[in-house]
Amino acid sequence: GGTTFRFLLTYLCTLQTPHILTGSEAFCKRPVHTLVEALRTLGADIQYIDLPDRPPLRISPSNMHGGELMIDASLSSQFISALMLIAPTLKGGLKIHLTTPSVSMPYLNMTAQLMRTFGINVELTEKYIVIQEGAYQSKDFWVEPDWSAAGFWFAWIACAQPGASLFLKNLRLSGLQGDEQAIRFFLLLGVQAEVKEDGMLITKTIIPVSSYLEVDFLSCPDLAQPFIAALCCLKIKAHCTGLQTLIHKETNRLLALQSELSKTGAMIEITNSTLQIKDYTNPLDSLVFDTYHDHRMAMCMALFVQRFEHIVISQPDVVKKSYPSFWYQLSKFVEMQRFSD
Repeated sequence: GGTTFRFLLTYLCTLQTPHILTGSEAFCKRPVHTLVEALRTLGADIQYIDLPDRPPLRISPSNMHGGELMIDASLSSQFISALMLIAPTLKGGLKIHLTTPSVSMPYLNMTAQLMRTFGINVELTEKYIVIQEGAYQSKDFWVEPDWSAAGFWFAWIACAQPGASLFLKNLRLSGLQGDEQAIRFFLLLGVQAEVKEDGMLITKTIIPVSSYLEVDFLSCPDLAQPFIAALCCLKIKAHCTGLQTLIHKETNRLLALQSELSKTGAMIEITNSTLQIKDYTNPLDSLVFDTYHDHRMAMCMALFVQRFEHIVISQPDVVKKSYPSFWYQLSKFVEMQRFSD
């Protein structure tokens, strides 16, 4: 996946051993120029093996150093988080100037907070990031449940009948994960979240739901797919913004959403950063949803088994990337035969 590739690339550049870093055929079509050039500025020796700006990469030993970088923060927070994580190992530390407003700012806050937890001095503002040279201090750490994955269960309850509820064990509000905003977003769809001692109870209420919504996903783009799918499952019109990072993911997620949701009758228009659900018409007689090798597409399209008696999800195993037990968990609520060919 893109996250693993970017974090691993920066880490390998700090080692004094040669490596070749590659990925699947689809992944090797994704550009990596921004991160490669930033690392080269810091002294890394990285060469493209096949095509410019694409994996695979050859990483050779080098003497990396700190300094200052100018980074376009509108592309991906992962580039910046990856650089932040190696910054303490660089002589003199690192200052990153954010030349544009950052997308997914909560992820940068998460990175900074985790680094501070392990003893690193980090100063983070909307304009720049300063990280002092230092050494990470080992300590015990409890890894929180993933709020991005929880977003699909919020969407499931949003599409359920009033009174339906689900308990998400150990899910808590720490302020660390940007996707905690799922509570605020899905309240718009009638989902009430109640914090318990050992997790969170989410319930579909009888709160009236608007027939039209305007939603900005700039700070939490991973919530976009489950939320937009839930909108279409409930036949709610909407204008969604802040989606510019979705075109650079496992697939162009805006095109994928438009294509697959249109099969359910949703009439959708997209730009490079927006998605508008304008109206609804009749769905296709037979619903076979493509996943585009994208784990989140598989999970969000599964919602429609609540609206239609039978659907097919192609390549269901793609969920293994982030949520291997997703289909097992879902089987507790719905007969899996309803997903089969």
